[in-house]
Amino acid sequence: MDYGLVLSQALRLTIKYPALWVLGFLAALSDTSVDLLRIDLEALPDPGAGSTSAEAAALLEALLLEIANLLPLTLPFSIVGLFGFGGLIVAVDQVVREGRVELGSALWRTLKRFHHLLLVFVLFGLGLTGLYLAFAALPTIVLYKGVGEGSASLATAFETLLASGLACIGLLCVVLPYVVLSAGIQTFGQRAILLEGYGAFRGILRAVKMMFSHFGIVAVVALMVLTLTFIIGLLLGLVTEVPLTLLVAVLNLEGSTLSEPVRTVGRALFAAVFTAYYSTVWTLTYQELVKLEARRAALFERRWIPHSL
Repeated sequence: MDYGLVLSQALRLTIKYPALWVLGFLAALSDTSVDLLRIDLEALPDPGAGSTSAEAAALLEALLLEIANLLPLTLPFSIVGLFGFGGLIVAVDQVVREGRVELGSALWRTLKRFHHLLLVFVLFGLGLTGLYLAFAALPTIVLYKGVGEGSASLATAFETLLASGLACIGLLCVVLPYVVLSAGIQTFGQRAILLEGYGAFRGILRAVKMMFSHFGIVAVVALMVLTLTFIIGLLLGLVTEVPLTLLVAVLNLEGSTLSEPVRTVGRALFAAVFTAYYSTVWTLTYQELVKLEARRAALFERRWIPHSL
């Protein structure tokens, strides 16, 4: 596969069709809503010196309550973002096939298949959210326990940090493989559902098969997209923080429950074009892999299946 051609074609399509930016904004809401998953340490009870099992139970209960309060904030953004990603996939397919984008048609086609997309998201996307929160919560518990046991001692502070680090490493060993597999299944599963008409479970199997059948290609594209995402993410963070802080101050929302949702929407506006771009890269990659499979199947048929005279 010509990687440079895919990247340049995705850039050309993203610039040429502003309708993709609208869908990119909707899709970016799911990416930027991750910032809402912040555990407020100040909301957790201070275990004090010599924490007991009852105090540890109270800490865990407060932590779970904090997580339960975060999920209702993120889920609406995640679902709207999922719809936006679906619309992007269909719109890029329209451009490749017909040379134009019909926004209404793309959204309707996405809506008709949305229950399949939602099922894949529930099976894998919510799992990612749960692991993300677990990754944040376990070190928090360890650190708070260290505070309760008297972290004024240098040795105790070191043991607390060591235990927190080991907890992070242990979780990372579980999280990282799942994150890679889950992200791949969602990326390719969504396209199998919308571009090839698969249902949710067959789409998942199709995604797994395509990922492992073309592992080298998928790994290279993923590395390029992750590199671009990291660079653009840093730049967007620098560019958006000041305007969004000023906006929140002007609207007098600092400290309110609406502060972070407003920031999420603002970040999505800034990230819309890049989100449309990297989604287009994956859609074009998927289409190229489908073509590659078709060429291999045709070659196999010519070589090994006898034709009647």
